[in-house]
Amino acid sequence: MTRDQYTGSTPTDPARSASSRLWRRSPSIAHVETPGRSVILDLAAPAPVPLVLTGTAVSIWQALDGVVSARQLVEGAAMSAGAPEFSVVESAVLSFLEELRAAGLIEIHTDPSDPDRSARPKQPAPGEETDE
Repeated sequence: MTRDQYTGSTPTDPARSASSRLWRRSPSIAHVETPGRSVILDLAAPAPVPLVLTGTAVSIWQALDGVVSARQLVEGAAMSAGAPEFSVVESAVLSFLEELRAAGLIEIHTDPSDPDRSARPKQPAPGEETDE
């Protein structure tokens, strides 16, 4: 599967609040980067299929650190593409993020002060039963 610059797809019109979300790479992925290209694999998937990113998609992927908001990703993509229509870039970037999330490659990051939070096992709440 290849994704090139992610500007030609039909946006899915994500919710407006999506631009304030913080996104991070899933802890179960492996990725390799070469100049102008990133290859990503979800190691937790039952039958992983590599995703190849090029162009603007690589820049967005490289910026996914759990601290940068979707809005900041959109602004960076708009500047690098020299796009006159911010709303077009916004729809494309938010749709791209949702596709990566649906594929298990990224996740919403709720606590930017703790970059490894989602990689740790969930602690049971007081009184909650465990599987042990």
